[in-house]
Amino acid sequence: MIELEWWSSDDVAAYLRCEAEHVNRCIKVHPEFPSAYTMPMVHRGGNPGRTRPLWKAAEVKAWAESHAVPVDPARIPPTARRAA
Repeated sequence: MIELEWWSSDDVAAYLRCEAEHVNRCIKVHPEFPSAYTMPMVHRGGNPGRTRPLWKAAEVKAWAESHAVPVDPARIPPTARRAA
């Protein structure tokens, strides 16, 4: 069985090690960032529920890997190098 994992903005932020607000403002609007999906929701009583964007985890991971840029060690401050 193939298992599909769906990520919220919070999940994407945790994976990218940034704030969810950064995902919402900067990442998800990137032209090459994967498209978001929504799932139909219905509250008790038949009222439509509020949906939120969800992304396929595999697509986000692939995007992140294809857009990662190696860090030039010369640009890392000495204090940060010792902490790493």
